Amino acid sequence: PSCHKKFGESTALLAGDALLTHAFEIISGCDLPDDKKVTAISLLAQNSGVCGMIGGQVIDLLFEKGNPGIKELLTVLASSEGSLISITKIFELFKQKEDKAISRQTIEKYMSAFMDWFLISEASRFDIRGNNLIASSKKYYFADCGLRNALLSFSQNDRGHMMESVIYRDLKRRGYAVNVGVVPVTEANKDGTRERKQYEVDFIATMGNVKTYIQSAYRIYDEEKMKQGSNSFLKIDDSFRKIIVEGDLYLPYTDKHGIEHVGVIDFLCDEKYDS
Repeated sequence: PSCHKKFGESTALLAGDALLTHAFEIISGCDLPDDKKVTAISLLAQNSGVCGMIGGQVIDLLFEKGNPGIKELLTVLASSEGSLISITKIFELFKQKEDKAISRQTIEKYMSAFMDWFLISEASRFDIRGNNLIASSKKYYFADCGLRNALLSFSQNDRGHMMESVIYRDLKRRGYAVNVGVVPVTEANKDGTRERKQYEVDFIATMGNVKTYIQSAYRIYDEEKMKQGSNSFLKIDDSFRKIIVEGDLYLPYTDKHGIEHVGVIDFLCDEKYDS
């Protein structure tokens, strides 16, 4: 039988606390270099805390209490991770499901709770030329990719999307404020007419007064794909650092426009990309 059935719920809770703290004791006293101990302790804390075991148990409790729409809302966020979505759009999705309909206020309350529990975080759109936030659609990312995969039954495995999500989570881990960049421009078409366009920068990572613009490109097959990756940067008229992170690049380089190209492993591990 389980511990709580054999010894009671109070004893089971205390046993869980004891085992978790004992794990830290074992790691701190083992025969490993100090830097490896610190890494192991950090991983244990992350995976047992609000972004891991405890966060998952909170969701289980919410489901057990019959809170309407929570699992469905998390599933919507999981399937749209990294895509622009608004509260209004989510509300409209739920309106189409009569048996799952929930109010806009409830959606806003749940979304706020998810962020307070560090289950998800948001990236607002930022007008780079206008230097102001755009109060409309946002992108949402899960703190734990395992939770997202579980909600979607591991059905979405696009590597480009996964790389973008990893980059976002790592920027947040480093302490950056992260937004999605928008570069509005008016350009002439081939027929001479002028058209208002918006170019997107995957991430603006801000630390103090310093910004870094980042594009995530899992694979750049040819010159046209390279042009697509650089286009947004070429529309930005400031001198902040601009980086294209590529999934299969092994030797970092800087192109003629001053744009840095780096493989995702180097970007995540090399300290020169952490400043």
